[in-house]
Amino acid sequence: KSEDTDYCFSLPQLIQKNESACLDIKDMWYSAGMKNPTKNSILLDEQGRNILLVSPVAGGKTVFLSTLLTVLHMANLGIVSAESVRYTYFSKIVDHLTHEYIVGGGLSQHLAERKSMEFIETIVEKNYEENLIVFIDEIFRGTRPDLAIKEAFLVLPNILKRKNIITIVTTHFPEMIELTKKENLSLNLYYLIVDFISGQFYRRFLLVKDDEKNWW
Repeated sequence: KSEDTDYCFSLPQLIQKNESACLDIKDMWYSAGMKNPTKNSILLDEQGRNILLVSPVAGGKTVFLSTLLTVLHMANLGIVSAESVRYTYFSKIVDHLTHEYIVGGGLSQHLAERKSMEFIETIVEKNYEENLIVFIDEIFRGTRPDLAIKEAFLVLPNILKRKNIITIVTTHFPEMIELTKKENLSLNLYYLIVDFISGQFYRRFLLVKDDEKNWW
C-alpha cells in the first residue's frame, strides 16, 4: 500500500475447486490520476453471477469494465490493483467493448453489434464446460431502446443460464432495466453513480446495487 496515496495492491487467490464460476473483488480501484481513487467491490458467484450495469452516457461503464479486465489480466501475473481478489480460473475472457462498423459501407453499428454477439455465442457454444467471463458493453445501443430489449432477450438467455459463465452487461437505456424483471434471465441490477456538482457533470465511478434513485 502506498504511503502517499490510497492505492493498494495485493496477491490474488485462485479458487481451486468450485462447481461454478466465481469472482470476488474487494476495493478494486481506478485512479485516473486521483490521489484517493474510487474503490468498488463486487461478488459474482452462484448466488448472482450475471449483472446489468446501468449509467448515463459517459457515466463510467466502459471504464469499470476496462478496470475489471485489467484486474483479471493482472491476476494471471500474480498481483492485482485491489484489496483482495478471489476467482476461479477462466479459460477465456470474452469482451464486447468495441466493434467495427463501416458508415456508408453496408455494415451499420447495429449489424456490427449483431455480428459481435454471434461471435460471443459461438465461443460460448464451443467452450460449453469451461469457465468463461463475458463483458458486453452498451448492448445493442445502435438501435431503439424497445428493439434493443427485444434483441437482448433473444440472445442473452443461452449465455446467462450457464453456471460456468459470469456475464456483465452494460447499458445507458433505462428501459433495459426491464430485462432484470425477466424470470429466466437472472440479471442483477447495478448502477454507477453520477453527480452534478455546481452545474458540472461529475463521475465517481462508484458502484451501487439495485438503487435506482442514485442513478442521477
